[in-house]
Amino acid sequence: MTTNVIDPKTVADVVADHNMQSNEALEGHDAMLEIGKDDKLIDLGDMQIYKDEQEINRNNLVSQEAILIDFSTLYREGNVRTAACLALPQMVRSLRSRCYDPAYPVTLSRKKDGSHLVLRGNRRTEGIEIIARDFPDDFARILKDGQIPALVYENLSDRQECLLRNDHSAQQGQVGLDMWSQFLQIMQLMKNGVNSQSEVAAKVGEFKEENGELVPNRSKVQQRCSLARLPQFIIDEFEILMRQKDPEFIEARGDITTLARFGKIAGLWAAHLEDQKKGIFDSVKGGPALQAKWATVIEPKSITEEETTPSAPTVAQIREWAKAVTDDVIKETLTKASGQETARSFADLDAEQAKLRLAFKTLEDIKVKLGGKEFRKLIKSAK
Repeated sequence: MTTNVIDPKTVADVVADHNMQSNEALEGHDAMLEIGKDDKLIDLGDMQIYKDEQEINRNNLVSQEAILIDFSTLYREGNVRTAACLALPQMVRSLRSRCYDPAYPVTLSRKKDGSHLVLRGNRRTEGIEIIARDFPDDFARILKDGQIPALVYENLSDRQECLLRNDHSAQQGQVGLDMWSQFLQIMQLMKNGVNSQSEVAAKVGEFKEENGELVPNRSKVQQRCSLARLPQFIIDEFEILMRQKDPEFIEARGDITTLARFGKIAGLWAAHLEDQKKGIFDSVKGGPALQAKWATVIEPKSITEEETTPSAPTVAQIREWAKAVTDDVIKETLTKASGQETARSFADLDAEQAKLRLAFKTLEDIKVKLGGKEFRKLIKSAK
């Protein structure tokens, strides 16, 4: 296969001209040894995943400079993004209006048959594919001779491809993942041998400040790491919870109600470990302890009639509520309900509440009419 090396001076000029801004932020191929946030740095060089990436760059990178690859040889698989966070319409508009910046090469894995798996740049390549299909004239303008700048690796294992592909952290400047996509990323990393919660946290960009330094935030990924090790039927139920706001998922599934809650994962994981210790764990159905625990999570508790009948609040409780609330109308209503005298009658208080509701609705209508930015200006000027 014929490949052309891009003049590095041209790339450098483009970077300077665009001030390092493009359709999608640079997806670099070097191991991420330092991550900056609020002028704080942390050296991640001791982490095995970054040592592995350094090794990949030394042994598997075809060229330190971007080379031109026929776009027709590219294919995609293993991308964790849902349609909701692919934002393809925006990407297509950006590419058609601003073209493709060669300073931001995609990252590819070359296969023995001459095809190239996209590791980084899935959104861009899918956007270009749509343009090639629907706007062929724009495609010819965006990619001269149908070639795309790329950093190309060869002879990669599945694990190596996974390490290079899964770099969606905010520190890499990319479009963020939604909740389900980030979970799929964690699952993919763990299935490829990245089992340390610290390494998973670092790879997905979850950090916290500790003693003046940034460290991987294990607690932010701990639940999802545990969930990723549970049987698929449990993961399927938590998918419903994580995709409550995903239009594509809602349309395909219809019913998105679930009793699964993140707070239950720790108990499920403990039950899973109990089964494992006894050597009776079933990877498909789960062991008896996990099955019993899952039943308490997913099956609604039967409620007696006595439990559904609320007890009447005492006068003392109502007076405590009156002390706690900050809204004057509610405070005065509760005070009156507790038997104490107030300046206004219930009818007066109800009328005042109706005026407040009308005022709030009017403000909401003004916000819709003006838009958020202009509305904020209006509020600021009124203060």
